[in-house]
Amino acid sequence: MHVAASPGRIRVAVTIVSIALSVAALTGANIDQKDVVAHVLAVGDSLALSDALTMTFEAVVEDSRCPTGTNCIWEGDAVVRVRLDERGTAPATYVLHTSDRYQQAFEHGNVRVRLLEVAPHPAATTVHRPPSTVRPTFLLPARVPPHTNVPR
Repeated sequence: MHVAASPGRIRVAVTIVSIALSVAALTGANIDQKDVVAHVLAVGDSLALSDALTMTFEAVVEDSRCPTGTNCIWEGDAVVRVRLDERGTAPATYVLHTSDRYQQAFEHGNVRVRLLEVAPHPAATTVHRPPSTVRPTFLLPARVPPHTNVPR
């Protein structure tokens, strides 16, 4: 007997596989999965990556992902912009994508940052999502402390 998987279960399975593959790609063969941690940020949130380095999630630049409940030619892409402020240097800006067709990670010094996902996923019934409701998830080295908003 064949049982059809619901879209929700398929989405969960795809997310789990994506996280596993992203962790494997981020960590390399010699680093354990416990060495990376997922951090969820809101627009304007900053995260101290070290004593001298802070990452701020600035904006969702674009979100062309295929809305849930629709059929699309391609999966689309969510694009986010982050700023890194390092003591003694000019700020650096990076743009990351959810689509593996584009840049999903960057290295800054000895820190590697990877965009894992952007939530919530667009829905066919949603006309506009306020930027304050969008939350990207980044994979960062485990030495980065749990999410805390850095004072500006």
